[in-house]
Amino acid sequence: MRINLITALLISICIFNGMSQEKLSLRIKDNVPEFGRIKLNNVFNKVSVSDTSNECNIVLIDGSKIKNVCLVSPEDSMFAFIKNGIKKDLPVSKLHNVTFEKHDFWTGFTIGTATSLVFWELLGIAASKNESSAMAWGLVLGLICAPPVGLIFGMVAEFSGKDEVYNFSTINPSSRVLRLKKIISEHR
Repeated sequence: MRINLITALLISICIFNGMSQEKLSLRIKDNVPEFGRIKLNNVFNKVSVSDTSNECNIVLIDGSKIKNVCLVSPEDSMFAFIKNGIKKDLPVSKLHNVTFEKHDFWTGFTIGTATSLVFWELLGIAASKNESSAMAWGLVLGLICAPPVGLIFGMVAEFSGKDEVYNFSTINPSSRVLRLKKIISEHR
């Protein structure tokens, strides 16, 4: 469960000062922002990390958008999400779509950097004819060219990646629970 720094600090200060769980719940509840028409309430339920998804954005049928949440495995006709350590339950019938954003910059950067290093080192080995200085120059050129090539590959990977959007508006409510469970298992 992910808890933001302010909430964690507030909880630790209140526990240290001996504040009861009810007062702590009210204090946290007052600091939670509203998302559309939904007011998040503090729930002290423990959720296993294996039951949650990666961060995603959800859109409800009424058009409310809730960003950066972790979905919790649904039960019956209800699904839950966690935002800033606070769990909220809603009916699955209110879910319109779920979007997982793709961020592939570091994968592209790693591939570009490794490709540049290998290319220039192989070029240095091919041009060396048993001279160690050409191999060394190949390595130096690879080290000089690797960061810019890595940045270019990273930017291409970041901008060419498409977000994964799962539309629930066309699915009947009984099938939504099964699909939501499958999505959560794929995005852990």
